[in-house]
Amino acid sequence: MALRPSVNYLAAFAAVACIAIPWYVVAQKIHDVTPVSSANSASAVVWGDRVFWSPKSFARWLRFHGASYTLWGQRHPQALIVLRSK
Repeated sequence: MALRPSVNYLAAFAAVACIAIPWYVVAQKIHDVTPVSSANSASAVVWGDRVFWSPKSFARWLRFHGASYTLWGQRHPQALIVLRSK
């Protein structure tokens, strides 16, 4: 049994509306989000599946893996500030 063309268009419109409306609502909620502020600051750096609390231990780990702490610090200044705040 075939539906009339007008019913097909109505069904297609209803299907698109059922998909588009929730996406629009989600997009509006995501768009209006403000970041949550925190009173805490970072006290360690997570790198290579490890947590480093001191520049000395991290420099040793980098050297073991063939990298330079100085070069790493130039490329990641925010993380360098965290380690040096100790």
